[in-house]
Amino acid sequence: MHLAMILAAMLAVTGTSRERELGGRWSWEERHRQLVSKIAENPEATYDIVFIGDGLTELMANVRQGNDAVFAEYFGKYRTFNLGIQGDRLENLVWRLENGALDGYRAKVFRIMAGSNNLPQKWPPAMLAEGVGRLVELICAKHPEAKIEIVAILPRADRRMPKGGMDRLQAANTLIAHLADGDSVTVVDPGSAFLEADGSLKRQYYRDGLHLSPDGYRALFAAEQSAIGKLLE
Repeated sequence: MHLAMILAAMLAVTGTSRERELGGRWSWEERHRQLVSKIAENPEATYDIVFIGDGLTELMANVRQGNDAVFAEYFGKYRTFNLGIQGDRLENLVWRLENGALDGYRAKVFRIMAGSNNLPQKWPPAMLAEGVGRLVELICAKHPEAKIEIVAILPRADRRMPKGGMDRLQAANTLIAHLADGDSVTVVDPGSAFLEADGSLKRQYYRDGLHLSPDGYRALFAAEQSAIGKLLE
């Protein structure tokens, strides 16, 4: 089945499935509306970096978890906007980018970090890579002058990671690497920094096998600083 057909089918049940996963009082649609409204408060703004992704992106400057100081250390000098929403899968991100998340501002760099939440849905590697590629296409259509950094899917070993998930993750990252064009699209894969020699997770970098600790964010941000700097030149 073609990706567009799969995305359309999954979007039809996105809200209810994610409400069950994340709690009945949580609404991704309301969070999306809040972000779009925030964009509208500063029309024609220009950002150095716009972050697109799921909970790993939304929480990267979280004060309660102690991530804010690490984020400020690496990105505090830039004008940034965070479009991360917890629980987002690739199909959710496609919908959001098609429905207001790319409108009303300019950006020098878009940073994409997505796909991890599709692993429990057992998406095959080619489909994961194609989903990330679709995000790139949508950004390029609305912001042709912008540069794009793609962060490969990080290793994970939480209770929702299915059997064989790491193999599919690594295969997807191999395909995602081909999205780099040597010019406006760069792919950064920091995964090896998150693994021990035996292939297990470096637990000090994780809170629960999926979400990152402050040390994990420090390792992530350090791995991508060179790429971000070059894209912003």
